[in-house]
Amino acid sequence: MFRPDINHNSQQRYIYRERCVLGLLRSDINHNSRQRYIYGDYAFINCSCLKSIKISDSVTYIWNSTFKGCSGLTSVIIPDSVTKLGNYAFAECFGLTSITIPDSVTSIGSYAFFRCFRLTTVIIPGSVTYIGEKAFDSDVVLEYQ
Repeated sequence: MFRPDINHNSQQRYIYRERCVLGLLRSDINHNSRQRYIYGDYAFINCSCLKSIKISDSVTYIWNSTFKGCSGLTSVIIPDSVTKLGNYAFAECFGLTSITIPDSVTSIGSYAFFRCFRLTTVIIPGSVTYIGEKAFDSDVVLEYQ
């Protein structure tokens, strides 16, 4: 939500928090079958109130920094329709302990799971042909199918 009465450079965090609330309200409704991405860049950035999310089957791409800094996020269900995880998509999601990457994913962006300290093991399907720089922290065990 754009608010012309706020200096967006200095109040960026406030704007993101507002988006988080609006996004949560929208996530409770059925997604339009034409929706091919989830909310766009930075949609839920720093939204600590977000605990779990089930992404719609119509989504094919999780954009850059969509869930970055969602420190309370513990559970994510990514459907088989998703083919790409953008840069920083889940970076700094400190509560995330496991993630299942579906066979449909072909690309994992740079820093996609960076600083997800509780994430210990990730199974990478054979469909993944690109993993960006520092997509995972060095102590994460990557298992390839």
